[in-house]
Amino acid sequence: MSDSESGPVAIWDHLVGHLNKWFCNPDTTALRICFCAAAAHWFTTEKPVWIILIGPPGSGKTEIVIYSLKAIPETVMIGDLSTTAILSGWHGDGKNAKKCSLLQDGDNKHWLFKDLTTFASKRPEARLEIASYLREIWDGELVRNTGKGPERWRGKITCIAAATPAIEEYWSVMRGLGERFFMLRWTAPDHTKVGPYVRAQQGHEFHIRTRLQSLTQDLLVKERFKRTLVLEDGIFTGRLDALATILAQVRVHISRDSDHARSITKIPEPELQTRIAGGMAQIIRANVLMDDRDTPGEDDFALAYRLALDSIPWALRRILEATPHEGGRYYGEILEELETPFTGKEKVPKSTLMRRLDDMIALNIIEFDAYGADWSFRKAELTPRFRQLCNDARIKFRQPTLTPVKSISKPKISPKPAPTAV
Repeated sequence: MSDSESGPVAIWDHLVGHLNKWFCNPDTTALRICFCAAAAHWFTTEKPVWIILIGPPGSGKTEIVIYSLKAIPETVMIGDLSTTAILSGWHGDGKNAKKCSLLQDGDNKHWLFKDLTTFASKRPEARLEIASYLREIWDGELVRNTGKGPERWRGKITCIAAATPAIEEYWSVMRGLGERFFMLRWTAPDHTKVGPYVRAQQGHEFHIRTRLQSLTQDLLVKERFKRTLVLEDGIFTGRLDALATILAQVRVHISRDSDHARSITKIPEPELQTRIAGGMAQIIRANVLMDDRDTPGEDDFALAYRLALDSIPWALRRILEATPHEGGRYYGEILEELETPFTGKEKVPKSTLMRRLDDMIALNIIEFDAYGADWSFRKAELTPRFRQLCNDARIKFRQPTLTPVKSISKPKISPKPAPTAV
C-alpha cells in the first residue's frame, strides 16, 4: 500500500466503509466529533472536551463510538459513577489495602461511559455531589478530606459518555454548577431498514468490533496531535465566538417555584462563552490535524456547528426551529407545529412548551408583539440582539424546508364579557 493509500484520510474512508457495510446509516459525523474530542486530550495546554452522546437504546452509539475508542491508549471503561469510586476507593484491609479509585494522582486518561443514564437513578443529593466532583475534575484538580486523610488528584481526564434521552431531564439541574459537557445527538437509523443489517451482523460481531478498533488505533495516533496549530483571528473565529455566545445564552438554567404555577424565581447570568469557544476550537484543530492538514476550512467549522446546535436543550431547539428570525409568526401556528408531528420531529408537550417559551422570553431570545387579547394571534420572532448573533454565526434555525402547518387566516378576538352584577 502506498503512502497516499495508508494516510489518515484513507484510513478514515476505510473506517466509514466498514461501518456502512455492517450498520444502517451510521452517524459518522458524530463519530468524527467524538474522535476529535478524544484526540484533543493530547493537546498539552487546553482543558479537555467532554461529550454526552445522546441516542435511543439500540441505535449503535455505544458499539460504534464507545467500543471503538476503547482501543486507544489510556482509556477506562466505566459502567456507573459514585463519589466513592471517583476518589476514595480502596481494596483490602489494613496494610494490604490498595487504592483502586478511578482517579490516581497524575492521571491523564479517557473515561468512557457505556450508559451515563444510570446517573439519573441516583438521589438528587448524590447527583449534585457527583456533579461538583466532575466540575473539579474538568478543572484538573480535586481535593477531598477522607477518613484516611486528604485525598488530592491533579491531571487531565476526557469524558465521552453514551446516554439515552432521559439524561436531559436530570442534567438540566447541573447547568447552575457550570456546564462542562457538550451534548451530541446520535442520529438513529430508520427502524424499518435496520433488520437486514442486524441479521447480517450475527456471527460476525467479533470481526466487526476488532476491525473498527484496529482502524481507530491507526487513525488516532498520539504523535499526530502534538503539532502546534493556531486558529488565527478573523471572520472564522468571529463566527465561532458568536456561535459560542448563542449556546451560552440558550442553555441557562432558569429556576422555578415548586408550586403548581411554576413561576420563575431566578434568572442566572449566562456563562461566559470562553469555555464553549475553547472546546469548539479544539474540535476544529483536532479535525485538521487528524487529516495532516495545516489550515481549517468550512468542513471543520461544520463539526463545531453540529456540536453547538446539538448542545441546545431539545425543547428550546424545537422552538427556535419553529420561530422566524423576523417578520413574526402567530403563536397559534408555532403551537400547532410543535404539538403535532408534521415535521417528523419529536412532539413537545404543551406544558413544556409554555414553560420553555417563558424561559426564552425571560432570556431575551424571543419577543411577542402586543396585538390582540388572544395569545394565539400574537406574533413571535427572535429579538434583534439574538437575531444579530445568529447572523454573525451564519445560523438560520427556521429552515424553509420545514413542512408548513395550517395557517391561521384571520384573528378572531372575542370582546371582553360585560361585568356581572353582584
